[in-house]
Amino acid sequence: MTFGETLKRLRQRKNISQDELAKELNVKQYVISSWEIGRSEPNIEQIKFLSTYFNIPTDYLLGKDIIIVNDDKEFQIVINHFKQDVQDDAICEVIKILEKLNEKDKAKIIKIIKNTIELLK
Repeated sequence: MTFGETLKRLRQRKNISQDELAKELNVKQYVISSWEIGRSEPNIEQIKFLSTYFNIPTDYLLGKDIIIVNDDKEFQIVINHFKQDVQDDAICEVIKILEKLNEKDKAKIIKIIKNTIELLK
């Protein structure tokens, strides 16, 4: 998913217009529109603001395939966003399993996934 697609989805989930988000960022509405269609991108300060505003890690906002979370709170935020984004039954089942794991087991699973991805390259 592109940055623009992610931003649009987050904005719509929060039920705010491009104009409302633009006012929060002190930019014009067309700037938000340009980001959403991929014509331009925000600067680092704007990305930080959006991360805080939408209560999401910057990695999620930037569309990273692997998201590193620092604590269980961040993990839950990411899981909640994935739940809203994902429609595939198999992935939903995996998410349910991951939610039940403790921090040590989550770290093991992340390591396994990273190693598997490296083997596939």
